[in-house]
Amino acid sequence: MGTKDQPTFDPTTLGFNSIDELKAFVEAQRKKEGDFSKILEAKEREFQKKLESYERKLSELQAQLKEKEQALQQKETELRNLVVKSTLTKLAAEKGVLDPEVFLALVSGKAEVNEDGSVLIDGKPADEFVEALKEQKPFLFKASEKEGSGAGSNPAPASQKEELLKRYEEAKKAGDLETALALKAEIAKLETTQTENQ
Repeated sequence: MGTKDQPTFDPTTLGFNSIDELKAFVEAQRKKEGDFSKILEAKEREFQKKLESYERKLSELQAQLKEKEQALQQKETELRNLVVKSTLTKLAAEKGVLDPEVFLALVSGKAEVNEDGSVLIDGKPADEFVEALKEQKPFLFKASEKEGSGAGSNPAPASQKEELLKRYEEAKKAGDLETALALKAEIAKLETTQTENQ
């Protein structure tokens, strides 16, 4: 009865002197692999932290940029509104508008500033628009010297003027700008008539 022949492994074929030396080598490699995995995980965590930090900074910078863009748009809008208001105020004075405040409220919603900085109303140059408006609705403007106001007629009683002023204020509060301007024109005619008769 002999023992079975078991194949034996010869560590010298791999360059090791003994099985124990081979086992020590394999164990050392496993340890190195474990150490490398730990280093890799640490590096990944460090990279993730840096990435999160950069993402926060980027988010903050984007929010600041958005605020600056909104502030710039607001300033541009304010500047355009100022250009429209100053242009329309100047035109109102030049063209003899009876109530510049009501005129501005009536026309400024239709006005825009062109790329070259000029003001357009309903797509027309402001001066041209106001001239056309003067022809269509002359009651919005002061009567010219040529038109006269019928000198010699009796001055309007004070109560009529007060009634017109009351209706004018009511129309203004109600937002009925055309009626308000028409009433303002009537008041101006009454005042002109009274002045000429005195």
